[in-house]
Amino acid sequence: MIRFAAIVFSVAILAACSDARILDGDANMVWVKENLILSGSPDEVAARHCAQFGKKAVYERTLDLGRDALTPARVYACH
Repeated sequence: MIRFAAIVFSVAILAACSDARILDGDANMVWVKENLILSGSPDEVAARHCAQFGKKAVYERTLDLGRDALTPARVYACH
């Protein structure tokens, strides 16, 4: 039983970390950082953010966040 609970807990933690996350954003732009553990879709995260303003996310570029960052950030414009 304890082993089953540990497995369920581990899967829940990984599932919670699966999405990319928003670093910053507003009605015109959004900066999305990919998740290192599981590959969530930055495109979907940006699309949900821009949809709050009745707009569509359009990929613009990838930002290198420096040597200490394990994953880059993607920049999307909300049109």
